[in-house]
This record gives sequence, C-alpha cells and structure tokens, in this order.
Amino acid sequence: IYKNDFKEKLFLNKKERNWLKKEQKIIVATNKEWNPIEFIDEDNKLKGIWSGYINLLKDKTGLTFTIQNNKYWHEMISQIKNGKYDMFTAIVKTPQREKYLNFTQSYLSFPTVIVTQDNVGYIKNMNTLKGKTVAVEKSFYTDDLLSLNYKDIRLLRVNTTKEALEKVYKNEAFAYIGALPNIGYFIKNLGFSHLKINGETPFKAELRMATRKELGILNNIFDKTLS
Repeated sequence: IYKNDFKEKLFLNKKERNWLKKEQKIIVATNKEWNPIEFIDEDNKLKGIWSGYINLLKDKTGLTFTIQNNKYWHEMISQIKNGKYDMFTAIVKTPQREKYLNFTQSYLSFPTVIVTQDNVGYIKNMNTLKGKTVAVEKSFYTDDLLSLNYKDIRLLRVNTTKEALEKVYKNEAFAYIGALPNIGYFIKNLGFSHLKINGETPFKAELRMATRKELGILNNIFDKTLS
C-alpha cells in the first residue's frame, strides 16, 4: 500500500497530513537486551517482536527512524525526558511515565511474573515479598509500579534483565520480577537451571508505543496506524 493511499484509509486530519509531509526524522529509544521482545543482535541489527512494528510504521507513514541502541534502558528514559530522543516502540504505561510520555493503545500483553530459586515455595501473593530483596531493571515498569504500590519490598536496581537474574542466581536477591517472555529466554540461554517462575503479579506488561509529550500529533498518527 502506498503511503498516500494508506493515509486516506487512516482518516488523518489536515494537521496530521501536513506534519507527515515535513518528512520528520524520528529518533527511537530501544532496550538493547530485552530478548525476544526487543534487542540488538551480534551484527548490530534490530531483532525481536517489536522490529515488525517499527517496519509497519516505516512502511505506512513514510517516516524515517533512527535507532539508538548504545545505552541502558534507564539512560534511554533520561534521554527521552531531556528531549534528545523521540519515542519508544515497546513500553509499558505507568503513572510516572505518563508525566512525560504519550501512549498509544496496547498492541501486546504479557503476564508479569516472579522468579526465585527452585527451592523457594510458591509465591501466592505480593505480601509474601514484604521485606524481601527483589531485583529489577532500573527505570523499568516493574521499578515504577513496585516502588509506587509495594513500599515494603526492597528493590535492588540493576542495568539489565541478565544482571537482575544473576542477582537471584547468586542469592544476592530473593526474587526477580519481570515480563514472562524475556524471563524464559534468559533462564534458558544463561543456563540458570535452578531458577524458576514461581508466581504472578497483578501487573500486566501491556506493550505500547509512546512519544514525548511535545509530539502528541505523532502519537495520534501511531495510534491510527496500530488500529
């Protein structure tokens, strides 16, 4: 489908069509180690579920996307806040993030689960984690939501999912909390055989696209594209 034909089907308004005509270049912040959802492979190529969605945006809007992949997630968050990057393609909405980001509708949803060593009994609910040390990636949605809703849990903030799982593996944290798909990937590929998924949280990893607050018109275009 050609860009102009698609824009008609999207029912873009005049302001949105004029914005696209400027051929805006969009800087995309990524999570370089969130396999299999979003990651950069050994050849420095974009891979994962999200790459199909960025290709969709490229084909349907004609926008040019520049991918930033050389920073940790919390550094990407800082760059978005500072106005240096423009958008995320796979991010979970939290109250903290709504202060500086616009979110599209959700396009994928995953459970958020608890990982412990395999000698730990089943975690029935979040109260079981009171006073425990839980590893999370700094500035992840889990960091936001746990710090907001479960102040009795001690959070151990690290840079990556791999580091977080290593903390549990080495018994430096009681548990790790994160999205189901990448947990399964890392446990298998890192050979952490005595770690297990041991409970589910109330949180869902509802993946959305998001743009800086100043780019509300771009967010509207993305939402129509996803629809």
